[in-house]
Amino acid sequence: GCQRAATMYATSGSAARRLGSAARARTSLAPGRFQRWMLDVRVASFVHEYAAIYLCAGMETLLEEIALIASSSSTNAPITPATIDLAVANCADLWGLLQPYSHLNAGRIASGALSLS
Repeated sequence: GCQRAATMYATSGSAARRLGSAARARTSLAPGRFQRWMLDVRVASFVHEYAAIYLCAGMETLLEEIALIASSSSTNAPITPATIDLAVANCADLWGLLQPYSHLNAGRIASGALSLS
């Protein structure tokens, strides 16, 4: 995942400098767009290219995991938004991760159960 992408990016030779960051890091998503987004929302005044590569590779891994879970729940059927929603709803870790940040203050655990202790 993330470490592989950073290593591939770092070990690219001088000929690979002409390639884009996605080709150098061997990711499907574009790290440059993640870097631009992080600068636009002012995560920091300076965002290192490796931060964008790690975020890009992490998001790619998360999307692959969601697709894997959604495809295993529906055999030989196309992956639709409904199957993705069902797969996320049935996985407490993914469900908790994909909630808006406001749920962190609501006294709920990843499965959605109320826990005010």
